[in-house]
Order: sequence, then structure tokens, then C-alpha cells
Amino acid sequence: MPYKRSPPKRSVNSGMLDSSREPDQNDVESSSNDQQLIGQNTPKEFNLMDLLHMFAWNASSAFKRVFKDMMQCYKPNLVLVTETRVVGDKAIEIINGLGFNNHFKVNPMGYAGGMWLLWNEDQVKIIVLDHTFQEIHARAEANNSNPIFVFLCLC
Repeated sequence: MPYKRSPPKRSVNSGMLDSSREPDQNDVESSSNDQQLIGQNTPKEFNLMDLLHMFAWNASSAFKRVFKDMMQCYKPNLVLVTETRVVGDKAIEIINGLGFNNHFKVNPMGYAGGMWLLWNEDQVKIIVLDHTFQEIHARAEANNSNPIFVFLCLC
């Protein structure tokens, strides 16, 4: 029987996934055969997600009030901000005040879209492979480790 995952636990205050606990037997049901196949190519001592902490945020009217608190709480080293709707010097001013030392910016078209990919270069290396008005294709390497994580950001 294939494994069946229960819904993720969510925090009452924020609606965010609770990553403070380890998965237990109630989270996954599987046969012993499935357990042997899952993650067979990944060394047990290495987990990229332990090194790469990502966070995605839609820049709503509450952005300025909540962003700083969320960053202190979750301490991501890679952040995607969507629907920024800000261009030029104003965008750079905001980005520079968010606490990350590198960024990639896709400008909005009128009042639609706009994305900022923010990261700390000492923790993660990002190479933007391609981008359009509504997407960013990039790869990440956390703390000079392998494997490299390739991801797609959509607005």
C-alpha cells in the first residue's frame, strides 16, 4: 500500500507549517518496501532542507508590519516576495532595508506582478537561470554543498 500523508500541523497564530517537531509514525503510513526506496540516493547524514530555509510572501498591505517579525521567527536565508508592485529607486530602498545582502528583482507590469528574490550570499549561492514577467528559474547551493537545488518562483 502506498504511503498516506496526514495534513501538516499548522500554528494557530500564523497558519504557518509547524516545523518545530519531528515527523512521527502518524504522519506517514508505508510498507517496509517503500521505506527502503524513499530517499535511496540521498545520504542519511545530508538533508539540503536543513541548510536551505526558504520563505515566500505575497506583499500585501500588511507587508511592512509583518515581514520583520516573520524573518525573526523563521530566519530564512532565501525569500521570495511576490506582487511587489514597486519599481525603481523605491524598490531598491525597500529591498536594502529587508536585511539580505543580495537580491534579484523582476519589475511589475503596471500594477500587476513584481517579484524579489532575496538571499544572504554567505549562506546560500543563487544563480538565476532565466526569468520572465511572472517567473524566476534559479538554482541554489547552500553552504557550498551538493546537490544543487533547482527551483521555480511564480508570481
